Amino acid sequence: MYGLTSFSSGLALNEATIQLMASEANMSDLVEEKYFDITLKTISPNYYPLECTLVNQVAYFTGTYPLYHSLLNSNDVFKNTFITQFNERIYNRIVRQLDKLLHTESELTCYINELEFTEKINDIKKLNSIVAEKKQEIKELFFNIQNFIIRNCFAHEFNNINTMEDLKEVKYKLYNFKNLIGISDGYTFYNDFYCDFMNALENKTAELLKYGEISLFKQECTALTIVDKSKEKIGFIRTFIIKLKKLFKLNRGTINDYDN
Repeated sequence: MYGLTSFSSGLALNEATIQLMASEANMSDLVEEKYFDITLKTISPNYYPLECTLVNQVAYFTGTYPLYHSLLNSNDVFKNTFITQFNERIYNRIVRQLDKLLHTESELTCYINELEFTEKINDIKKLNSIVAEKKQEIKELFFNIQNFIIRNCFAHEFNNINTMEDLKEVKYKLYNFKNLIGISDGYTFYNDFYCDFMNALENKTAELLKYGEISLFKQECTALTIVDKSKEKIGFIRTFIIKLKKLFKLNRGTINDYDN
């Protein structure tokens, strides 16, 4: 059997970012494709479509600027931006799981290549079984990562609602997230989450109407991420202002670690 490829942490994030940048530069259109029984819309149908979809979901919360900035300048602007908005545990889990997804896809490719040159019936049956298992594993990994992003990122968005304007923005954000997700037969997580989240927003609305907005009690801070001066030729500004954060929260979200 073959030797498995060793991936360094963050490789999947980098590869997906490269493809997203290239697709945007070429003004590629969104196309609907199906991979491993997962239907999704992607601008990168030929290269890392699953990873690109998931990274695009993350960038939905941070914007693509820090993502592309970090890739071109080899710095931590994106990492620091995400951690400031959410936290380091969520960031590390997403990056680690993206690498696991990429690694599993590489394993699948190797097994398929080996299958092409296998002649013994028993070996063919065994490899076909492994290929089926890997495809299922990829599907489960994708949805675990997607669900993790939805659950945790929107939980933190909810915790930062202090005004009616905040609430409307989060509601709009959740509704439009449907355009970024992958789906398959039997996948209900997003719809279930949407219903539960909208109920929570109704309760939040009643709370704000009863007790009033709490903007008078919140504090905001601006975090600066320093950009390596040697990278100025790329054309980006030397500092990037990370999104203003609200320090006082009514609730605290927790990370659910049911996915591996």
